[in-house]
Amino acid sequence: MAEGSKTMSQLKKFLDDYGWDYLLDAKQTLRGLFTGGNGQWHWMARYPEPGRFLLFVGYCPLNVPQNRLAAAAEYLMRANWGLQFGNFEIDWTDGRVSFRTSIPVNSSGVSAKALEHLVVGNCALMDRYLPGLLAVTVGGVKPAEAVHEAECIRPDSDHSTDGQSSAGATQVEPNGPTIGPEGLEQGRRLREFFPGNN
Repeated sequence: MAEGSKTMSQLKKFLDDYGWDYLLDAKQTLRGLFTGGNGQWHWMARYPEPGRFLLFVGYCPLNVPQNRLAAAAEYLMRANWGLQFGNFEIDWTDGRVSFRTSIPVNSSGVSAKALEHLVVGNCALMDRYLPGLLAVTVGGVKPAEAVHEAECIRPDSDHSTDGQSSAGATQVEPNGPTIGPEGLEQGRRLREFFPGNN
């Protein structure tokens, strides 16, 4: 089995185990829809070059208007500061915002733990910072205030303080995946889980 096919097969098995729905296009790119606690967005995953990196990208559900590009860019750069896993990007031509994660791939493929970081980490970070991006873009909130709010999230009443869900898996909409307590909830405690422990 070719390296690229093996890697994508491992990724598909990981997604299947979590119950994710996805499509595979002619260019061997996986695409799907994720519903988190703060919104819904599209994602894509691909292995562009053998021997390189497996890429996972989540796309913000709205484009930033031209008159809010500077404020949104400041928010995203503040959000990026200190992250050692993944980064936000903004397309200055159309205001499209994405969050990109990647992991190296070798001849033995990738581990389930690496795939968890790639996929769950990506969705958790987008879910965490999405409300602040919307607040800056639509509500006129100052970028520094929005980032502070995003990074000071505390577990809600349905979750214990150690990052484990008391109710089991985090439930999401039917079209999106369900991520267990080891996934999305730890992502919500970003600065303690990503990047500190990876």
